[in-house]
Amino acid sequence: MYGFGIDYRWYQSENTLDFMNSMKMKMAVIIGVTHMSLGIFLKALNARYFYNSLNFYFEFIPQFTLLLVTFGYMDLLIIIKWMTYYKDTSAAPSIIAIMIDMMLGMGQVKETPLIGSRVTHEVVNMLVLVIALL
Repeated sequence: MYGFGIDYRWYQSENTLDFMNSMKMKMAVIIGVTHMSLGIFLKALNARYFYNSLNFYFEFIPQFTLLLVTFGYMDLLIIIKWMTYYKDTSAAPSIIAIMIDMMLGMGQVKETPLIGSRVTHEVVNMLVLVIALL
């Protein structure tokens, strides 16, 4: 049985299992972040419906901002990596390493940058890090 949206040639390649597991993991992250965003958004609607401005301003806004700045950024990196062509796939940067280096290295990019040049990617990482810490 072929998966939806996946070229049938992947099922005949040597690295079928690696590709499928990677694809399923990344799709699960994207769907999970979307699901959590919907839950937080419903919390905001609840706060507005019950005229509870404290919950709206001091729960919804920080939670939504933190979720989108950290995991939303990771989803963006996943999509950018999917849309980038690499002649040698071993040269493709690791998203996990980018996220860890962003937090521990104060925004530094040690691998191949995904967003523009190295300087551009480091500026975006610093902006994401500062917003997350605020």
